[in-house]
Amino acid sequence: MPILETSIFGTKIEINYEKEEKEKLEILINNLQDRIFEFSHLKGKVSDTKILFLSALKAEDVIYDLNKNFNENKKNEISKINTLEDLDKKIKEIILLKDEIIKLNKKNDKLSSINNRALEEVEKINTRLSLIIKTIINKNNDNA
Repeated sequence: MPILETSIFGTKIEINYEKEEKEKLEILINNLQDRIFEFSHLKGKVSDTKILFLSALKAEDVIYDLNKNFNENKKNEISKINTLEDLDKKIKEIILLKDEIIKLNKKNDKLSSINNRALEEVEKINTRLSLIIKTIINKNNDNA
């Protein structure tokens, strides 16, 4: 296992690492050194341990905010997925309802046609009855 040597507060540190993790480790060390440098104005006023502690707190603050944002984004994504699923269900429901409307309209047209034929037949019967009644009345008037 390779060893990476670095220095923090003048203290040499050796870190064992996996070969594929070297670049990541170097980036993390540089980030830590940058974070420690942000507190360099405190050097000589407070101990190195306090500066390291403040740097760690700042890193934790960033991690906390990142996790918070990640969780909010995750909630938003889940909400979007749920909304899309609800929308998909509504679209399917609309399609089914439109299909039902088409079926009902066809049935309504068929029933209207039957109703119109029935009305025509009633009208024919009514006309025949009127003729029969007139004929009967005329015969009665002729016999009287």
